[in-house]
Amino acid sequence: MSGITKGSDRVSENELSKRVELVAEFLIKGVTRTKGYRIVTNPEGEYGWDISMRHYDNYIKKAKALIKSQTKGKTEEFRNLALARYNDLYQKNYDGQDFRECRNVQDSLNKLLGLNEPEKSDIKLTGSISPDKWLSENSDK
Repeated sequence: MSGITKGSDRVSENELSKRVELVAEFLIKGVTRTKGYRIVTNPEGEYGWDISMRHYDNYIKKAKALIKSQTKGKTEEFRNLALARYNDLYQKNYDGQDFRECRNVQDSLNKLLGLNEPEKSDIKLTGSISPDKWLSENSDK
């Protein structure tokens, strides 16, 4: 197994970093836990890691932390990038006169921007009334 330090079952820091980045890539691409484990532990495959599922779970935990650190505080940046991409898609579909797809892009933009959110009303209720009392008071109306 590559990356093993001499006289130890532990991998080097460099190898650990590579493994965590690979597992992060798997997570981003939607590879399931079991499939990712099979890929990296296949002795005839590209990686051939000799690890347990528990050890792989530790890599997943580190990969999630890596992804979180890379995206932390970048919500506005990602939102702006998404807006630019949607605008580009809209323009391409408009130029191609695919108005149905223009509508789909616009719907996605509206969702991203929260334009489809229902209006919020502030309703304050005071006191309480039982259903029987309400029915008796409103039955003749």
